[in-house]
Amino acid sequence: MLRATVRAALMAAAMVLGGRAASAQGVAPAGEVEALVRRGVALRQRGDDAGALGVFERALGRSAEPRVLAQVALAEQALGRWLDADRHLRAALSVESDAWVLRNRAALRIAEAQLGAHLGRVRVSGAVAGAEVYANNERIATLPMSEPARVAAGTNVIEVRAPGYVSMTRRVQVEAGEEARETFAFVREAPAAAVVVARAAGAVGPTVQALRSVPAGAVAAVPAGGGARRALAWTTLALGAAGIGAGVFAVARR
Repeated sequence: MLRATVRAALMAAAMVLGGRAASAQGVAPAGEVEALVRRGVALRQRGDDAGALGVFERALGRSAEPRVLAQVALAEQALGRWLDADRHLRAALSVESDAWVLRNRAALRIAEAQLGAHLGRVRVSGAVAGAEVYANNERIATLPMSEPARVAAGTNVIEVRAPGYVSMTRRVQVEAGEEARETFAFVREAPAAAVVVARAAGAVGPTVQALRSVPAGAVAAVPAGGGARRALAWTTLALGAAGIGAGVFAVARR
């Protein structure tokens, strides 16, 4: 019931705002923008919010005037795209001197209040200036944050990235109308290990056959580093196998 009431309010606002005369702002001819706005409103009246949004976005590409921004915001709100709707609606309301905004401020404020029920805020702090903050893979701020960033209410995946530091991700629950605060302790990335592969001409790793020829108690010369560890392991295995074989042979003789 509440959802139906909200939708009815949004439709009423769209019809009222769509029926107003065009602002003098914009690049495209006023008649073209006006036709797109009226077409979008008609689509919304038929329940095609997605189709209407596409038409309004075309109008926005031709003119960024406040009334077009508001229509885009209302269609996004109807589709549950809260952050996009909030961004476009605040952009429309920010042009306070626009005559169209002054005439329709009351309807716009109603839509803004309805959006507030689906939005919260998040403030992230950390010691690395310039670190980028992402919410659900969308960049929302750079540290230090002068003010909290608006996010959709609910669980948000917050990630912080900074060159030379390990990227950190955290799930943050944000309540509608509330502010969540998170502090990240940055950890430097380990330096890339320099891997040097030395290849001596004609050198090959020790084999089982070669190790069998080593007399008991003798120490074989093996390459340094990993090669030495591998040769030692093979030597131990070969000597162990030889001991087991000798024991079995002695038992057989007895």
